[in-house]
Amino acid sequence: MNRPLTKVEFHAGDGPDLYRIDNCPFFQYGVSWNDVVIAPLGHDGRATFRRVHRKSGHRTVRVLTPPDRDKTELLYQIHRMGCGYEGAFSKLIAIDVPPNVDLHGVCDRLTSEGWQWEHADPPVACAGGPSRHD
Repeated sequence: MNRPLTKVEFHAGDGPDLYRIDNCPFFQYGVSWNDVVIAPLGHDGRATFRRVHRKSGHRTVRVLTPPDRDKTELLYQIHRMGCGYEGAFSKLIAIDVPPNVDLHGVCDRLTSEGWQWEHADPPVACAGGPSRHD
């Protein structure tokens, strides 16, 4: 089968406007993997995000990676800590921090290794500090 790629909607099963997030969001704050969101269909047939209906317990941290810095060790360490990740545009990494993984430990690791990162969900989470870490 040689067909073009397409997005498929997965309903959360609780109602027609509820969807479960099945990726690690890159650009939306306050939403993480496996959250259930309310996204009613518009007249154009597209679902539009309104708000989070039910949190999953996952958190999201985003890392901006400069083109001249190798990400291999970062991705290895993130995986070893129990996190998942997705990349976008070869310079942005969205890290999924599952409920059983210490968010502060992930944040501390990123800071100690000099990565530029931010909290995406929750927007400010570690030690009451700023949401951006440059």
